Amino acid sequence: MLSGFFGNSPATSSNDEDEDKDKKKKHNSAISTASCGDSELSTRGYKFSEEKVSNIIGYCFGGEQNKEKLDKIIDESSKISDLSQRKKYIEDEVKNHAQKFDQGIATGMTNGFANAQEIYNQKIKEGSINPPEPITIENAGSKSQDGMFGIMSNMGLNVNSDNLTTTYSQGPNGNPKVYCMSWVNRPTPEMADPNSKQNELANLYGQTLSDQEKTDFDNDIKQHQKNAKNGDPKMDKNEFIKQSNKSHQEAYQQRNQELKEAGLRQATKIASNMGSSSPTSASPQMKLQEHHPQARSSSLNTR
Repeated sequence: MLSGFFGNSPATSSNDEDEDKDKKKKHNSAISTASCGDSELSTRGYKFSEEKVSNIIGYCFGGEQNKEKLDKIIDESSKISDLSQRKKYIEDEVKNHAQKFDQGIATGMTNGFANAQEIYNQKIKEGSINPPEPITIENAGSKSQDGMFGIMSNMGLNVNSDNLTTTYSQGPNGNPKVYCMSWVNRPTPEMADPNSKQNELANLYGQTLSDQEKTDFDNDIKQHQKNAKNGDPKMDKNEFIKQSNKSHQEAYQQRNQELKEAGLRQATKIASNMGSSSPTSASPQMKLQEHHPQARSSSLNTR
């Protein structure tokens, strides 16, 4: 499973020389990828709710749309004197808040799936593509409300249109149908202000941590503050496309392998059932399926 195919913790290099040396590594670590398949109501891959608290605070509390929730967490946690209880309260609340972002992205991608499939089928009719060649969905980085850039921005995420892309792929027989999205998470602009509500929440949470935990957490927050001031992280558009295409191809290959394995299991089950009811021999068609499980896989999964 592409659970966080590329990690997403902020970089913490100590000097500019290290930053230059690890430039490519940081590019990879900046990319997040999610995917959805035919008839799926959720996405696989990156989840905001699986992030560290420092990253959720950095990414998910920007804009007026998240102000009420941010204020509530600050007000309630300030009243909790027991640090272990305060820690748990903040962790639970920010994780629950992050789940709304996961749900919003899943809704946007599942709604976009049908549109992407329609575009893909039209291009097949036109003869401009040959399956399983993927296509890029052009409105992903647009400011339109139905583009993923618009959806993510409206949730308060600080995405860059040059560092966000979606593709749609399907196999020669129509399966697997896969819609993928990659983007670069960036801290919200408010993180640049040490006196912002986001940093106030970070301070309240930091007070609940052990010395080593606080050191790690503070380093993450400081990196978010620095990135917010500089508009980072960002990637060269061509490098981003190269890295995201690689990620999308892996998502497609994984799902394709799952279909093959599911088809093999189903063919084996059918063969076993037929063998128990007829001890002589399986039909020629069953023998063909046993020797060529992909044929069975395609028929089982084409809608």
